[in-house]
Amino acid sequence: MVTSDSSRATAALLVAGMFAGPVAGGALVLLAKPFGGRLGIPGAVVGYIALTALLCACGAALFGPRLALAPRRAGLFVLVSGAALLVAASVTHVGVFTAAVLIAALAAGPVLGFGRVSAVARGGRALAGWHLAQWGGIGVAAGVAALCDTAPATALRVTGIACLVLGSILLLPESAAAQAVSIRRGTDGERTPSGWSRGLVAGYAGVGFAVGGTVLPGLHLLLFRWNALDAQQCVLLLLAVAPAIVVAALPAVEPDAIPLALIAAAGGALLIATAPGRVTLTLGLAVTLGAAACGARALDAAAGSGVSPARAVHTGLLSVLAALAGLGFVALIGASAGTGTGVTLLSLPVLLTALMWVRAPRTFAPARLAPEGNTP
Repeated sequence: MVTSDSSRATAALLVAGMFAGPVAGGALVLLAKPFGGRLGIPGAVVGYIALTALLCACGAALFGPRLALAPRRAGLFVLVSGAALLVAASVTHVGVFTAAVLIAALAAGPVLGFGRVSAVARGGRALAGWHLAQWGGIGVAAGVAALCDTAPATALRVTGIACLVLGSILLLPESAAAQAVSIRRGTDGERTPSGWSRGLVAGYAGVGFAVGGTVLPGLHLLLFRWNALDAQQCVLLLLAVAPAIVVAALPAVEPDAIPLALIAAAGGALLIATAPGRVTLTLGLAVTLGAAACGARALDAAAGSGVSPARAVHTGLLSVLAALAGLGFVALIGASAGTGTGVTLLSLPVLLTALMWVRAPRTFAPARLAPEGNTP
């Protein structure tokens, strides 16, 4: 049985990952132009810095499962990330800013990886909390970016302070003890869906591809079709992600609903591409994000706690890399045929992943990951 100390420690870990990951990264992306003006470089260069930081965090997340053996290190990584964000918020030199952002990302990666391992191991409310933290992080980033449009350094400063506070909490002995995770592999009679069945791979990829190919391109359309300024775009993104946050907090749907969620995500992309106004585009984005949140919850529920720590991280990284692929797909097509056309064609690969889920055989694996104190 999971104790209250364990629940509080898990919550602190997930919230720390939220601020170090999606909040910090989202604020950097959404405030790329203001940061470019502060640093004296084009906003696109700040975007490339953010992309590099994301890739660094993805690579570092692979070391997340190792924190299960030394949970207090998670607090140290959060502290390092917070300190680096404060440095990035305080300087105007491009080199120092870039180094600080990359250090923050490298420190955040293992925390995000460990958070996912811990959440998948515990399942239930912990796993729902992980999804809520990730989608909520996008909402917090959008809100912070809207408020700090004219003072971008404040966004990183607030995020860095939050990381320092949460990292200090994670360093407390009782928090570290409650976060201890034991890994048990072997055949114990319980068989759960494999984290690497073809259907699950297609599902995770489809969810990420849909999100990556709609969020930033959708904001691009808002800017160039209806002249929505940066702060206005952030407010609309905050409204659009609200349904996803609600869905993440609800119980997961049955696995049979996963292809329906992917189809809905593809439909939202079509609505974004053909939207006749800001409201319609925001609704399309809300449909895609809400459907993606529903699909992601269902995919993790279908995989169960039977995935190994490494595969728990891999499935999360698969969605992130698929999101980058979706963004690249739309950007590549948009360069010659327009962003609207790119978002329209994005729906085809997403629909293909829905078909792959339906046609994929359901495989099972005996591996199990369980939190310490929950094993019989």
